[in-house]
Amino acid sequence: MEKRQIVQIPVEQVQKLRELDSLRKDLVGYPISKKVHILLQEKLKDAFEKIEIKEDEKEDWTEYIRGSVPTHIFGTIAIGITKYSGEMIGVPFTKFLVASEGDKTWWCNYNKDLENVGNFLLANFQDKSFSKNYFIKYDKVINGIRERTEKLRKEDFSNFSKETLLEKYSLFIEDIMRFFGLTMDIDAIDIYLEKAMKEKFEKLISKEEELSKSKFNSKYSLLTSPVELSYITTEEFAVLKLAKEIKKQNLVSLFDNEPERIVMNLKENHPKIFEGIESLVKKFWWTSLGWRQVKGNNFRTYVSKLKGALEKDIEKEIKSINNSIKKVKSEKKQLAIDFNFDDEMKFYLRLFEKYVLLHDYRKEDQMRGVAIMDKFLFEIKKIGDIRYEDLVWAWPDEIKNYLREGVIDLEKIRDRKGAFFTIIEKDNIRQLTGEEAIKTRKKVLMPDQQNIHNFEGMGVSLGKVVGRVRVCHSSADSIKKVRKGDILVASMTLPDYVPAMKKAVAIVTDEGGVTCHAAIVSRELKLPCIVGTKIATKVLNDGDLVEVNANHGVVRIIKTAKSIITNSK
Repeated sequence: MEKRQIVQIPVEQVQKLRELDSLRKDLVGYPISKKVHILLQEKLKDAFEKIEIKEDEKEDWTEYIRGSVPTHIFGTIAIGITKYSGEMIGVPFTKFLVASEGDKTWWCNYNKDLENVGNFLLANFQDKSFSKNYFIKYDKVINGIRERTEKLRKEDFSNFSKETLLEKYSLFIEDIMRFFGLTMDIDAIDIYLEKAMKEKFEKLISKEEELSKSKFNSKYSLLTSPVELSYITTEEFAVLKLAKEIKKQNLVSLFDNEPERIVMNLKENHPKIFEGIESLVKKFWWTSLGWRQVKGNNFRTYVSKLKGALEKDIEKEIKSINNSIKKVKSEKKQLAIDFNFDDEMKFYLRLFEKYVLLHDYRKEDQMRGVAIMDKFLFEIKKIGDIRYEDLVWAWPDEIKNYLREGVIDLEKIRDRKGAFFTIIEKDNIRQLTGEEAIKTRKKVLMPDQQNIHNFEGMGVSLGKVVGRVRVCHSSADSIKKVRKGDILVASMTLPDYVPAMKKAVAIVTDEGGVTCHAAIVSRELKLPCIVGTKIATKVLNDGDLVEVNANHGVVRIIKTAKSIITNSK
């Protein structure tokens, strides 16, 4: 039996231990010696908890930089994926690396997982039975979470008791985790389908003729142009149709008033138009959301959009949208004839078109899900003396414990908020905070790149422009920084980036493929766009003068912001 050692505790600390019950309800009823033992064990665990980085975890990640994405969001996503992703196809994603510091979050997919899932899917989609069952399952997942988020969006959480809130929160977190887990394979198929499709297209083209890089990219851009409207253009089309009806009823002058008067007048005197705006809100309330943008579209949003639409040539705009889809379909059909597409190429194209739609569906449900997660937090914060800004940095299990016991470690949460590094696996979460987190991230992930004068990516929307760079890690960044004529540079884009994208003359991203958000939106906005550079946000700085040549997939730095400032002195 181990020898016990008596530890003397100052009187003032004994008093603090007696007062601890109000802060740590899990320690109520224990003698002081037991409380000291529990607290000591917790502190020792924190002191000795280090992340051992395995050799295969160094520089083996596909790295995406976001604006600050807190633990409640990325934790729910990563835990859900490692827990449930294997249910979809039998091949799971095994781990994720997430780090944060200041206004940046690094989300990293494990490359071996992407490879395993991507190759497995491509091989098995050749089996018609596998393919059919897969897409039936996918539809159920997407429709299921959409129904649940819509139901919760309409519920009044303020009527819930603490017990009901805990029950509903716990159920929804499991639901949204499963959704994230069962739809993650899009990230893998993006990479490996695009690679297979491009290689196949190159072979087919080389049989017919030799093409310059610019002409090849032009043909490939057409090949990867979707034949269905994205949610962004679908929303725009719906607004234009309602604006057309407003003109038909000679109500244009009504929209010269203040929003409140417009709403009141429509409700009292023009119920059909009022219902039309309500329908827009119901269908598209989520399109302005992002990982941290929690305010959705409302009645005022669409009054403003209708004002803008009424200033346009509506018939011309509607005709342009309709013709653009017809044109793409016709040109793609001719492309298949010109280069004699075989069954394999047609298979890749069908799969591509399917995943373009799934991308939009998943994006919608991701944004809906995050909105409901935030709705829960805004209600939970009312229970005790805790701010939403802190609560959002808690793990889901910490929030459940807070609802059960009324206990949450705010010191830990605030440390996590400052700087954080974690590797999340199915049965294990390895995490660090503070300086140790920053050091470990720098050791494992790729540093910023210097002395690079040009770099390549995939040109997904053709064109060539010169402009000033604005590096944006969040939609708030993009709205604040991007002005007309700027080049928007981001790790990726989300629905809440669209206002800034409309001001930009070109878009460049670190990540993404032919079906990513930036690719689809840039095509519809007819902006030059290069995706999948991997390093754009690490090489470029605000104010750099660059040429974006999407015809060749090349970004060339003409002058750095630093040299521009130096030369101006």
